[in-house]
Amino acid sequence: MKYETWEKIYEDIANDLNLDKNQDEIASEIFDNLISQNLKTYVSLDTFFNLIQNRTVFVFGAAPSLESDIKNNIHQFQQSILISADGATSALLKYDIVPDIIITDLDGIISDQLRANEKKAILVIHAHADNINIIQQT
Repeated sequence: MKYETWEKIYEDIANDLNLDKNQDEIASEIFDNLISQNLKTYVSLDTFFNLIQNRTVFVFGAAPSLESDIKNNIHQFQQSILISADGATSALLKYDIVPDIIITDLDGIISDQLRANEKKAILVIHAHADNINIIQQT
């Protein structure tokens, strides 16, 4: 998506949720500086596309039924791509399942996300005004 297209969508979201756009920009700059200083590996959008193209993808969020859903469907996960959001990562790890991709704004158990990352899960971190302190600590 081109920035010009995204900018209008972001402005609508920011207005609806009463987000501080200036603080979001500061968070983005802080995160960008940290990444540029500490980047070990970079995953391109093409890598994501190639990973999920023509594959069955399961997306896990921290819903009340998450653990029972994992137990009831665990047999389907082996040949699939698994994407978890924040706290869902911890639930998957509890069943020795490592997601392929973790989407996080660092609200979940960070040590679990890092452990999954060490086991080859790709971390996608969303920096925003409400998690500047966590980004700086991590």
